[in-house]
Amino acid sequence: MISINLISSINLIKKVFLSILIFFIAHLAAKTANATEVYYLFDNSASMFDGYPSPRGTTKYYYQRPEFQEFIKKYIAATAKPEDQISIITFNRVTNTVLPLTPLSNISWNGVFPPLGKLDVVGSQSPQDIGFTRMPDALRQLLESLNGRKAVVWLLTDNIADTGVSNEAADTKEFYRLLATDPRVQMVHAYPLLREPINSKSTLMIYGIVLGDKEPFSLAELKEYDENYIGASSMVNLMGEDAFQMKPLNRNTLELSLKEQLKLDAIDENSPLTGSVDLVLKSNFHYHTIAATNLNLRAEDLKPERASISLIPGDKFQFSPEQPYQINNIRAKSEYSFNVKFTTPQVTVSPSRNKFATLFADIFDETFPMHGVLWAKIDDVELKLEVPPSMQKAFGAQDIPEIFRPEKISMDELRMEINPTVRNSGGRLLMFLLLGTLALAGLIFLLVWFFLPQNYYLSYDDSFEFYKRYTLRRKSEVRIKSDSGDNLGRLCRGWGTDWKFIPNRNEFKRVSDSFSGSNVSLARAEAEDSDIVYRLFIRTKRPTPKREE
Repeated sequence: MISINLISSINLIKKVFLSILIFFIAHLAAKTANATEVYYLFDNSASMFDGYPSPRGTTKYYYQRPEFQEFIKKYIAATAKPEDQISIITFNRVTNTVLPLTPLSNISWNGVFPPLGKLDVVGSQSPQDIGFTRMPDALRQLLESLNGRKAVVWLLTDNIADTGVSNEAADTKEFYRLLATDPRVQMVHAYPLLREPINSKSTLMIYGIVLGDKEPFSLAELKEYDENYIGASSMVNLMGEDAFQMKPLNRNTLELSLKEQLKLDAIDENSPLTGSVDLVLKSNFHYHTIAATNLNLRAEDLKPERASISLIPGDKFQFSPEQPYQINNIRAKSEYSFNVKFTTPQVTVSPSRNKFATLFADIFDETFPMHGVLWAKIDDVELKLEVPPSMQKAFGAQDIPEIFRPEKISMDELRMEINPTVRNSGGRLLMFLLLGTLALAGLIFLLVWFFLPQNYYLSYDDSFEFYKRYTLRRKSEVRIKSDSGDNLGRLCRGWGTDWKFIPNRNEFKRVSDSFSGSNVSLARAEAEDSDIVYRLFIRTKRPTPKREE
Protein backbone atom coordinates (compact mmCIF):
# COMPACT_ATOMS: atom_id res chain seq x y z
CA MET A 1 0.00 0.00 0.00
CA ILE A 2 2.85 2.41 0.84
CA SER A 3 4.65 1.72 -2.41
CA ILE A 4 1.47 2.24 -4.44
CA ASN A 5 0.80 5.59 -2.75
CA LEU A 6 4.43 6.62 -3.30
CA ILE A 7 4.23 5.80 -7.02
CA SER A 8 0.94 7.71 -7.33
CA SER A 9 2.49 10.75 -5.63
CA ILE A 10 5.52 10.62 -7.93
CA ASN A 11 3.26 10.38 -10.99
CA LEU A 12 1.20 13.33 -9.74
CA ILE A 13 4.35 15.40 -9.21
CA LYS A 14 5.51 14.50 -12.73
CA LYS A 15 2.19 15.59 -14.21
CA VAL A 16 2.25 18.89 -12.33
CA PHE A 17 5.87 19.53 -13.32
CA LEU A 18 5.11 18.64 -16.96
CA SER A 19 2.08 21.00 -16.98
CA ILE A 20 4.18 23.83 -15.56
CA LEU A 21 6.92 23.14 -18.12
CA ILE A 22 4.42 23.11 -21.02
CA PHE A 23 2.87 26.36 -19.78
CA PHE A 24 6.30 27.98 -19.46
CA ILE A 25 7.33 26.85 -22.96
CA ALA A 26 4.04 28.06 -24.46
CA HIS A 27 4.34 31.39 -22.65
CA LEU A 28 7.93 31.77 -23.80
CA ALA A 29 6.98 30.85 -27.38
CA ALA A 30 4.14 33.40 -27.36
CA LYS A 31 6.47 36.13 -26.10
CA THR A 32 9.12 35.18 -28.65
CA ALA A 33 6.56 35.20 -31.47
CA ASN A 34 5.64 38.80 -30.62
CA ALA A 35 9.24 39.90 -30.08
CA THR A 36 11.17 42.03 -32.55
CA GLU A 37 14.93 41.86 -33.06
CA VAL A 38 16.38 45.29 -32.31
CA TYR A 39 20.08 45.96 -32.94
CA TYR A 40 22.02 48.95 -31.60
CA LEU A 41 25.17 49.85 -33.53
CA PHE A 42 27.43 52.32 -31.73
CA ASP A 43 30.21 54.20 -33.48
CA ASN A 44 33.40 53.29 -31.64
CA SER A 45 36.00 55.44 -33.36
CA ALA A 46 38.57 57.64 -31.69
CA SER A 47 36.60 60.73 -32.67
CA MET A 48 33.70 59.80 -30.40
CA PHE A 49 34.22 62.50 -27.80
CA ASP A 50 32.67 65.93 -27.37
CA GLY A 51 34.53 68.71 -29.14
CA TYR A 52 36.36 66.64 -31.75
CA PRO A 53 38.53 67.55 -33.69
CA SER A 54 39.65 70.10 -31.09
CA PRO A 55 42.36 68.89 -28.64
CA ARG A 56 41.03 66.21 -26.35
CA GLY A 57 42.31 67.68 -23.14
CA THR A 58 40.45 66.13 -20.26
CA THR A 59 37.38 65.14 -22.28
CA LYS A 60 36.28 61.54 -22.14
CA TYR A 61 34.84 59.25 -24.75
CA TYR A 62 31.06 59.43 -24.74
CA TYR A 63 30.67 55.84 -23.53
CA GLN A 64 32.75 56.60 -20.43
CA ARG A 65 30.46 59.43 -19.32
CA PRO A 66 27.76 58.62 -16.75
CA GLU A 67 25.34 61.11 -18.35
CA PHE A 68 25.85 59.49 -21.76
CA GLN A 69 25.39 56.00 -20.33
CA GLU A 70 22.16 57.18 -18.71
CA PHE A 71 21.01 58.58 -22.06
CA ILE A 72 21.77 55.23 -23.74
CA LYS A 73 19.53 53.47 -21.22
CA LYS A 74 16.67 55.90 -21.90
CA TYR A 75 17.30 55.70 -25.64
CA ILE A 76 17.07 51.88 -25.67
CA ALA A 77 13.99 51.90 -23.40
CA ALA A 78 12.28 54.37 -25.78
CA THR A 79 13.03 52.34 -28.92
CA ALA A 80 12.37 48.75 -27.85
CA LYS A 81 9.71 46.85 -25.97
CA PRO A 82 10.37 44.67 -22.89
CA GLU A 83 9.74 41.45 -24.86
CA ASP A 84 11.99 42.45 -27.77
CA GLN A 85 15.31 40.72 -28.33
CA ILE A 86 18.00 43.40 -28.42
CA SER A 87 21.69 43.30 -29.24
CA ILE A 88 24.38 45.94 -28.73
CA ILE A 89 27.24 46.06 -31.23
CA THR A 90 30.11 48.53 -31.39
CA PHE A 91 31.92 49.22 -34.65
CA ASN A 92 34.83 51.10 -36.14
CA ARG A 93 36.78 49.19 -38.77
CA VAL A 94 35.78 46.03 -36.91
CA THR A 95 32.59 45.08 -35.12
CA ASN A 96 32.27 43.74 -31.60
CA THR A 97 29.12 42.24 -30.08
CA VAL A 98 28.89 43.69 -26.60
CA LEU A 99 25.49 42.14 -25.92
CA PRO A 100 24.07 39.14 -27.85
CA LEU A 101 20.32 38.99 -28.49
CA THR A 102 18.73 39.29 -25.06
CA PRO A 103 15.22 40.25 -23.90
CA LEU A 104 15.27 43.91 -22.98
CA SER A 105 13.78 43.14 -19.57
CA ASN A 106 16.75 40.86 -18.74
CA ILE A 107 19.63 43.26 -19.48
CA SER A 108 22.26 43.81 -16.77
CA TRP A 109 23.52 47.30 -17.47
CA ASN A 110 26.63 46.79 -15.35
CA GLY A 111 27.78 44.21 -17.88
CA VAL A 112 27.10 46.53 -20.79
CA PHE A 113 28.98 49.49 -19.33
CA PRO A 114 32.14 48.18 -17.63
CA PRO A 115 33.55 50.37 -14.85
CA LEU A 116 36.66 51.16 -16.88
CA GLY A 117 34.65 52.30 -19.90
CA LYS A 118 36.67 50.39 -22.49
CA LEU A 119 33.88 50.09 -25.07
CA ASP A 120 35.77 52.31 -27.49
CA VAL A 121 38.68 49.89 -27.90
CA VAL A 122 37.04 46.48 -27.42
CA GLY A 123 37.68 44.36 -30.51
CA SER A 124 40.31 46.61 -32.05
CA GLN A 125 43.33 44.88 -33.55
CA SER A 126 45.50 47.95 -34.28
CA PRO A 127 45.46 51.76 -33.83
CA GLN A 128 44.03 52.06 -37.35
CA ASP A 129 41.00 50.02 -36.28
CA ILE A 130 39.82 52.80 -33.99
CA GLY A 131 40.95 55.68 -36.23
CA PHE A 132 37.73 55.91 -38.25
CA THR A 133 34.48 54.02 -38.72
CA ARG A 134 33.17 51.77 -41.46
CA MET A 135 29.42 52.19 -41.18
CA PRO A 136 28.64 50.40 -44.49
CA ASP A 137 30.64 47.33 -43.40
CA ALA A 138 28.85 47.16 -40.06
CA LEU A 139 25.43 47.40 -41.70
CA ARG A 140 26.29 44.90 -44.46
CA GLN A 141 27.55 42.41 -41.89
CA LEU A 142 24.26 42.70 -40.02
CA LEU A 143 22.23 42.38 -43.24
CA GLU A 144 24.02 39.15 -44.15
CA SER A 145 23.59 37.66 -40.67
CA LEU A 146 19.84 38.44 -40.67
CA ASN A 147 19.41 36.64 -44.01
CA GLY A 148 16.14 38.39 -44.86
CA ARG A 149 14.66 38.46 -41.36
CA LYS A 150 12.86 41.61 -40.28
CA ALA A 151 14.67 43.71 -37.70
CA VAL A 152 15.06 47.25 -36.42
CA VAL A 153 18.55 48.78 -36.37
CA TRP A 154 19.56 51.90 -34.48
CA LEU A 155 22.93 53.34 -35.46
CA LEU A 156 24.61 56.13 -33.48
CA THR A 157 27.59 57.97 -34.99
CA ASP A 158 29.32 61.33 -35.22
CA ASN A 159 29.77 60.91 -39.02
CA ILE A 160 26.94 63.06 -40.32
CA ALA A 161 27.61 64.69 -43.66
CA ASP A 162 31.38 64.73 -43.84
CA THR A 163 32.74 66.46 -46.92
CA GLY A 164 36.07 66.44 -48.75
CA VAL A 165 38.31 63.46 -49.46
CA SER A 166 38.67 62.09 -45.94
CA ASN A 167 38.03 58.47 -45.00
CA GLU A 168 35.03 59.60 -42.96
CA ALA A 169 33.51 61.48 -45.91
CA ALA A 170 33.92 58.48 -48.22
CA ASP A 171 32.48 56.19 -45.55
CA THR A 172 29.45 58.45 -45.06
CA LYS A 173 28.71 58.69 -48.78
CA GLU A 174 28.95 54.93 -49.15
CA PHE A 175 26.69 54.48 -46.14
CA TYR A 176 24.02 56.78 -47.61
CA ARG A 177 24.30 55.04 -50.98
CA LEU A 178 23.80 51.67 -49.27
CA LEU A 179 20.71 52.95 -47.43
CA ALA A 180 19.22 54.35 -50.63
CA THR A 181 19.91 51.46 -53.01
CA ASP A 182 19.74 48.23 -51.00
CA PRO A 183 16.13 46.91 -51.24
CA ARG A 184 16.49 45.17 -47.89
CA VAL A 185 16.64 48.60 -46.24
CA GLN A 186 12.91 49.32 -45.98
CA MET A 187 12.80 52.52 -43.89
CA VAL A 188 15.28 55.11 -42.61
CA HIS A 189 14.70 57.95 -40.16
CA ALA A 190 17.38 60.24 -38.73
CA TYR A 191 17.49 62.15 -35.42
CA PRO A 192 20.18 64.77 -34.67
CA LEU A 193 21.49 64.87 -31.11
CA LEU A 194 23.04 68.06 -29.69
CA ARG A 195 22.20 68.79 -26.06
CA GLU A 196 23.89 69.34 -22.77
CA PRO A 197 25.17 67.60 -20.74
CA ILE A 198 25.15 64.63 -23.14
CA ASN A 199 27.04 66.44 -25.89
CA SER A 200 27.40 70.19 -26.20
CA LYS A 201 29.87 70.74 -29.06
CA SER A 202 29.87 67.78 -31.42
CA THR A 203 26.57 66.79 -33.01
CA LEU A 204 25.73 63.11 -33.08
CA MET A 205 23.22 61.44 -35.39
CA ILE A 206 20.94 58.51 -34.59
CA TYR A 207 19.58 56.56 -37.57
CA GLY A 208 16.51 54.36 -37.20
CA ILE A 209 16.62 51.67 -39.90
CA VAL A 210 14.11 48.89 -40.65
CA LEU A 211 15.53 45.84 -42.43
CA GLY A 212 13.75 42.99 -44.16
CA ASP A 213 13.71 40.92 -47.30
CA LYS A 214 14.04 42.39 -50.78
CA GLU A 215 10.26 42.50 -51.24
CA PRO A 216 8.85 45.92 -50.22
CA PHE A 217 6.87 46.00 -47.00
CA SER A 218 3.15 46.57 -47.22
CA LEU A 219 1.84 49.97 -46.21
CA ALA A 220 0.43 48.41 -43.04
CA GLU A 221 3.88 47.07 -42.07
CA LEU A 222 5.56 50.40 -42.83
CA LYS A 223 3.02 52.18 -40.67
CA GLU A 224 3.46 49.65 -37.85
CA TYR A 225 7.26 50.00 -37.75
CA ASP A 226 6.96 53.76 -38.04
CA GLU A 227 4.50 54.12 -35.17
CA ASN A 228 5.99 51.47 -32.88
CA TYR A 229 9.71 51.85 -33.49
CA ILE A 230 11.64 54.37 -35.59
CA GLY A 231 8.96 57.05 -35.40
CA ALA A 232 7.47 56.09 -32.03
CA SER A 233 6.20 58.90 -29.84
CA SER A 234 8.53 57.77 -27.04
CA MET A 235 11.55 58.37 -29.31
CA VAL A 236 10.19 61.70 -30.55
CA ASN A 237 9.67 62.83 -26.95
CA LEU A 238 13.18 61.75 -26.00
CA MET A 239 14.78 63.58 -28.94
CA GLY A 240 12.48 66.59 -28.72
CA GLU A 241 11.49 66.61 -32.42
CA ASP A 242 10.29 64.47 -35.29
CA ALA A 243 12.77 62.46 -37.29
CA PHE A 244 14.05 63.47 -40.70
CA GLN A 245 12.50 61.00 -43.15
CA MET A 246 15.06 59.60 -45.53
CA LYS A 247 13.40 56.46 -46.94
CA PRO A 248 10.85 55.84 -48.34
CA LEU A 249 9.43 59.17 -49.46
CA ASN A 250 6.91 57.79 -51.96
CA ARG A 251 5.16 55.37 -49.58
CA ASN A 252 3.52 55.83 -46.19
CA THR A 253 3.84 59.60 -46.60
CA LEU A 254 0.40 60.44 -48.05
CA GLU A 255 -3.04 59.14 -47.06
CA LEU A 256 -6.35 59.55 -48.87
CA SER A 257 -9.67 59.38 -47.04
CA LEU A 258 -13.32 60.43 -47.27
CA LYS A 259 -14.48 63.28 -45.07
CA GLU A 260 -17.85 61.58 -44.73
CA GLN A 261 -19.64 58.54 -46.10
CA LEU A 262 -20.40 58.64 -49.82
CA LYS A 263 -24.10 58.51 -50.75
CA LEU A 264 -25.24 57.73 -54.27
CA ASP A 265 -28.79 58.67 -55.20
CA ALA A 266 -31.05 58.71 -58.27
CA ILE A 267 -34.08 60.82 -59.17
CA ASP A 268 -35.91 57.77 -60.52
CA GLU A 269 -35.20 54.21 -61.56
CA ASN A 270 -34.09 55.19 -65.05
CA SER A 271 -31.47 57.74 -63.97
CA PRO A 272 -27.78 57.23 -63.20
CA LEU A 273 -26.59 57.50 -59.62
CA THR A 274 -24.98 60.73 -58.49
CA GLY A 275 -23.23 61.86 -55.34
CA SER A 276 -20.52 64.16 -54.06
CA VAL A 277 -18.04 63.94 -51.21
CA ASP A 278 -14.98 65.75 -49.85
CA LEU A 279 -11.74 63.81 -50.30
CA VAL A 280 -8.98 64.49 -47.79
CA LEU A 281 -5.32 64.16 -48.74
CA LYS A 282 -3.20 64.00 -45.59
CA SER A 283 0.57 64.55 -45.56
CA ASN A 284 2.66 62.44 -43.17
CA PHE A 285 5.87 64.26 -44.10
CA HIS A 286 7.69 65.79 -41.15
CA TYR A 287 9.64 68.56 -42.88
CA HIS A 288 8.65 68.38 -46.55
CA THR A 289 6.07 70.75 -48.02
CA ILE A 290 4.24 69.56 -51.12
CA ALA A 291 4.44 72.65 -53.30
CA ALA A 292 2.31 71.18 -56.12
CA THR A 293 1.07 67.84 -57.42
CA ASN A 294 -1.46 66.22 -59.78
CA LEU A 295 -3.98 63.63 -58.60
CA ASN A 296 -5.97 61.20 -60.76
CA LEU A 297 -8.71 58.92 -59.45
CA ARG A 298 -9.87 55.57 -60.73
CA ALA A 299 -12.43 53.18 -59.26
CA GLU A 300 -12.76 49.44 -58.98
CA ASP A 301 -16.14 47.77 -59.40
CA LEU A 302 -18.69 48.62 -56.71
CA LYS A 303 -19.97 45.31 -55.38
CA PRO A 304 -23.24 44.94 -53.40
CA GLU A 305 -23.72 42.65 -50.43
CA ARG A 306 -26.65 40.90 -52.11
CA ALA A 307 -26.73 39.06 -55.42
CA SER A 308 -30.09 40.60 -56.28
CA ILE A 309 -28.44 44.04 -56.70
CA SER A 310 -26.44 44.76 -59.82
CA LEU A 311 -22.73 45.57 -59.79
CA ILE A 312 -21.46 49.03 -60.85
CA PRO A 313 -18.48 48.72 -63.23
CA GLY A 314 -15.52 50.79 -62.06
CA ASP A 315 -14.62 51.86 -65.60
CA LYS A 316 -18.06 53.52 -65.88
CA PHE A 317 -17.37 55.92 -63.02
CA GLN A 318 -17.31 59.56 -64.03
CA PHE A 319 -15.63 62.20 -61.87
CA SER A 320 -16.10 65.93 -61.93
CA PRO A 321 -14.48 68.36 -62.13
CA GLU A 322 -12.29 66.88 -64.81
CA GLN A 323 -9.07 65.17 -63.81
CA PRO A 324 -6.27 65.61 -62.95
CA TYR A 325 -6.91 67.58 -59.79
CA GLN A 326 -4.36 70.30 -59.11
CA ILE A 327 -3.27 70.36 -55.45
CA ASN A 328 -0.96 73.02 -54.08
CA ASN A 329 0.86 73.89 -50.87
CA ILE A 330 0.25 71.02 -48.45
CA ARG A 331 2.48 71.75 -45.51
CA ALA A 332 4.11 68.99 -43.46
CA LYS A 333 1.74 67.07 -41.18
CA SER A 334 -1.34 68.86 -42.54
CA GLU A 335 -4.17 67.95 -44.92
CA TYR A 336 -5.93 69.26 -47.99
CA SER A 337 -9.58 68.61 -48.89
CA PHE A 338 -11.35 68.95 -52.23
CA ASN A 339 -14.82 68.07 -53.49
CA VAL A 340 -15.39 65.34 -56.05
CA LYS A 341 -18.70 64.53 -57.75
CA PHE A 342 -19.44 60.96 -58.82
CA THR A 343 -21.76 59.75 -61.56
CA THR A 344 -22.27 56.02 -61.99
CA PRO A 345 -24.60 53.84 -64.07
CA GLN A 346 -28.04 52.88 -62.83
CA VAL A 347 -28.29 50.14 -60.22
CA THR A 348 -31.00 47.54 -60.81
CA VAL A 349 -32.65 45.31 -58.22
CA SER A 350 -33.90 41.90 -59.35
CA PRO A 351 -34.73 39.34 -56.64
CA SER A 352 -34.88 36.63 -59.31
CA ARG A 353 -31.06 36.67 -59.39
CA ASN A 354 -30.95 34.89 -56.04
CA LYS A 355 -34.30 33.04 -56.33
CA PHE A 356 -36.15 35.74 -54.34
CA ALA A 357 -34.15 34.85 -51.21
CA THR A 358 -33.90 38.52 -50.26
CA LEU A 359 -37.24 39.70 -51.62
CA PHE A 360 -38.41 41.52 -48.51
CA ALA A 361 -34.99 43.06 -47.84
CA ASP A 362 -34.88 44.28 -51.44
CA ILE A 363 -38.36 45.77 -51.05
CA PHE A 364 -38.15 47.43 -47.66
CA ASP A 365 -34.51 48.60 -47.51
CA GLU A 366 -34.50 52.25 -48.52
CA THR A 367 -30.73 52.16 -48.97
CA PHE A 368 -28.17 49.40 -49.22
CA PRO A 369 -24.36 49.38 -48.83
CA MET A 370 -21.87 48.64 -51.56
CA HIS A 371 -18.15 48.04 -51.33
CA GLY A 372 -15.39 49.22 -53.61
CA VAL A 373 -11.95 50.76 -53.87
CA LEU A 374 -10.71 54.12 -55.08
CA TRP A 375 -7.16 54.44 -56.36
CA ALA A 376 -5.31 57.74 -56.47
CA LYS A 377 -2.29 58.21 -58.69
CA ILE A 378 -0.23 61.18 -57.50
CA ASP A 379 2.41 62.30 -59.98
CA ASP A 380 4.93 65.11 -60.21
CA VAL A 381 5.04 65.80 -56.48
CA GLU A 382 7.18 68.90 -55.98
CA LEU A 383 8.83 68.79 -52.56
CA LYS A 384 10.37 71.63 -50.61
CA LEU A 385 12.43 70.65 -47.57
CA GLU A 386 12.30 72.88 -44.49
CA VAL A 387 14.31 71.41 -41.63
CA PRO A 388 14.25 73.08 -38.18
CA PRO A 389 17.30 74.98 -36.89
CA SER A 390 18.32 72.15 -34.56
CA MET A 391 18.55 69.80 -37.50
CA GLN A 392 20.40 72.32 -39.64
CA LYS A 393 23.14 72.20 -37.03
CA ALA A 394 23.44 68.48 -37.75
CA PHE A 395 23.47 69.01 -41.48
CA GLY A 396 22.12 71.97 -43.36
CA ALA A 397 19.55 71.47 -46.06
CA GLN A 398 22.28 71.73 -48.70
CA ASP A 399 24.43 69.11 -46.99
CA ILE A 400 21.75 66.38 -46.95
CA PRO A 401 22.57 63.88 -49.70
CA GLU A 402 20.61 64.68 -52.83
CA ILE A 403 19.28 61.14 -53.00
CA PHE A 404 17.34 61.85 -49.79
CA ARG A 405 16.08 65.32 -50.74
CA PRO A 406 14.63 65.02 -54.25
CA GLU A 407 12.85 68.03 -55.67
CA LYS A 408 10.20 65.97 -57.49
CA ILE A 409 8.90 62.42 -56.99
CA SER A 410 5.95 60.23 -58.02
CA MET A 411 4.05 58.46 -55.30
CA ASP A 412 2.98 54.84 -55.28
CA GLU A 413 -0.72 54.60 -56.07
CA LEU A 414 -2.85 55.16 -52.97
CA ARG A 415 -5.63 52.70 -52.18
CA MET A 416 -8.78 53.73 -50.31
CA GLU A 417 -11.74 51.48 -49.52
CA ILE A 418 -15.17 53.07 -49.98
CA ASN A 419 -18.53 51.83 -48.72
CA PRO A 420 -21.16 54.08 -50.28
CA THR A 421 -24.85 53.81 -49.48
CA VAL A 422 -27.07 53.57 -52.55
CA ARG A 423 -30.77 54.37 -52.69
CA ASN A 424 -32.95 51.41 -53.58
CA SER A 425 -33.67 52.40 -57.17
CA GLY A 426 -35.74 49.25 -57.74
CA GLY A 427 -38.04 49.96 -54.81
CA ARG A 428 -41.06 51.12 -56.77
CA LEU A 429 -41.10 48.08 -58.99
CA LEU A 430 -40.68 45.82 -56.02
CA MET A 431 -43.33 47.72 -54.09
CA PHE A 432 -45.71 47.20 -57.00
CA LEU A 433 -44.86 43.50 -56.84
CA LEU A 434 -45.60 43.47 -53.13
CA LEU A 435 -48.90 45.34 -53.52
CA GLY A 436 -49.88 43.03 -56.36
CA THR A 437 -49.16 40.01 -54.20
CA LEU A 438 -51.15 41.48 -51.32
CA ALA A 439 -54.04 42.31 -53.68
CA LEU A 440 -54.06 38.76 -55.04
CA ALA A 441 -54.03 37.34 -51.53
CA GLY A 442 -56.87 39.69 -50.57
CA LEU A 443 -58.88 38.62 -53.61
CA ILE A 444 -58.45 34.97 -52.75
CA PHE A 445 -59.51 35.69 -49.18
CA LEU A 446 -62.53 37.62 -50.44
CA LEU A 447 -63.59 34.78 -52.73
CA VAL A 448 -63.26 32.27 -49.94
CA TRP A 449 -65.22 34.53 -47.65
CA PHE A 450 -67.81 35.23 -50.35
CA PHE A 451 -68.69 31.59 -50.80
CA LEU A 452 -68.83 30.74 -47.12
CA PRO A 453 -72.34 29.51 -46.09
CA GLN A 454 -74.47 31.37 -43.53
CA ASN A 455 -76.47 29.61 -40.81
CA TYR A 456 -80.04 30.72 -40.06
CA TYR A 457 -81.87 29.64 -36.92
CA LEU A 458 -85.70 29.43 -36.96
CA SER A 459 -88.06 28.95 -34.03
CA TYR A 460 -91.80 29.38 -33.43
CA ASP A 461 -91.11 30.80 -30.01
CA ASP A 462 -88.88 33.79 -29.25
CA SER A 463 -87.30 31.82 -26.40
CA PHE A 464 -85.65 29.65 -29.07
CA GLU A 465 -85.91 26.68 -26.74
CA PHE A 466 -86.58 24.58 -29.82
CA TYR A 467 -85.26 25.72 -33.18
CA LYS A 468 -84.13 24.51 -36.57
CA ARG A 469 -80.97 25.43 -38.43
CA TYR A 470 -80.84 26.14 -42.15
CA THR A 471 -77.56 26.67 -44.06
CA LEU A 472 -77.65 28.91 -47.11
CA ARG A 473 -75.01 30.10 -49.55
CA ARG A 474 -75.26 33.45 -51.30
CA LYS A 475 -78.24 33.87 -53.63
CA SER A 476 -79.83 30.63 -52.44
CA GLU A 477 -83.06 29.64 -50.74
CA VAL A 478 -84.60 26.85 -48.67
CA ARG A 479 -88.19 25.72 -48.06
CA ILE A 480 -89.57 26.12 -44.53
CA LYS A 481 -92.02 23.49 -43.32
CA SER A 482 -94.01 23.26 -40.12
CA ASP A 483 -93.80 20.33 -37.75
CA SER A 484 -96.92 18.90 -39.40
CA GLY A 485 -95.34 19.14 -42.84
CA ASP A 486 -97.14 22.22 -44.13
CA ASN A 487 -95.15 24.30 -46.58
CA LEU A 488 -94.83 27.70 -44.91
CA GLY A 489 -92.71 29.43 -47.55
CA ARG A 490 -89.13 30.08 -48.67
CA LEU A 491 -86.20 31.58 -46.73
CA CYS A 492 -83.99 33.42 -49.24
CA ARG A 493 -80.43 34.81 -48.82
CA GLY A 494 -79.10 37.75 -50.87
CA TRP A 495 -75.53 38.77 -51.75
CA GLY A 496 -74.61 39.48 -48.16
CA THR A 497 -76.09 38.21 -44.94
CA ASP A 498 -79.45 39.80 -45.77
CA TRP A 499 -82.45 37.49 -45.94
CA LYS A 500 -86.17 37.54 -46.61
CA PHE A 501 -89.03 35.15 -46.09
CA ILE A 502 -91.55 34.60 -48.92
CA PRO A 503 -94.79 33.01 -47.64
CA ASN A 504 -96.55 30.22 -49.51
CA ARG A 505 -99.35 32.20 -51.16
CA ASN A 506 -101.40 29.06 -51.65
CA GLU A 507 -101.71 28.63 -47.92
CA PHE A 508 -101.08 31.98 -46.33
CA LYS A 509 -101.45 35.63 -46.78
CA ARG A 510 -98.66 37.68 -45.27
CA VAL A 511 -99.87 39.48 -42.22
CA SER A 512 -96.51 41.05 -41.32
CA ASP A 513 -92.81 40.44 -41.81
CA SER A 514 -89.96 42.45 -40.37
CA PHE A 515 -86.76 42.16 -42.31
CA SER A 516 -84.90 44.41 -39.89
CA GLY A 517 -85.82 42.16 -37.01
CA SER A 518 -86.40 38.47 -36.80
CA ASN A 519 -90.20 38.25 -36.52
CA VAL A 520 -92.39 36.96 -39.38
CA SER A 521 -96.13 36.63 -38.74
CA LEU A 522 -98.32 34.50 -41.00
CA ALA A 523 -102.09 33.93 -41.28
CA ARG A 524 -104.12 31.66 -43.53
CA ALA A 525 -105.86 33.17 -46.47
CA GLU A 526 -109.39 32.66 -45.11
CA ALA A 527 -108.50 33.88 -41.65
CA GLU A 528 -109.01 37.35 -40.29
CA ASP A 529 -106.14 39.77 -40.32
CA SER A 530 -105.83 39.50 -36.59
CA ASP A 531 -105.82 35.73 -36.69
CA ILE A 532 -102.19 34.78 -36.46
CA VAL A 533 -101.59 31.20 -37.36
CA TYR A 534 -97.78 31.20 -37.29
CA ARG A 535 -95.16 33.49 -35.95
CA LEU A 536 -91.61 32.66 -37.06
CA PHE A 537 -88.49 33.95 -35.32
CA ILE A 538 -85.33 33.92 -37.45
CA ARG A 539 -81.77 34.70 -36.35
CA THR A 540 -78.38 34.55 -38.03
CA LYS A 541 -76.43 33.93 -34.81
CA ARG A 542 -76.68 30.74 -32.89
CA PRO A 543 -79.30 31.42 -30.17
CA THR A 544 -79.08 30.57 -26.52
CA PRO A 545 -82.45 29.13 -25.37
CA LYS A 546 -84.18 31.07 -22.61
CA ARG A 547 -84.84 28.98 -19.56
CA GLU A 548 -87.96 29.69 -17.50
CA GLU A 549 -87.33 29.80 -13.78
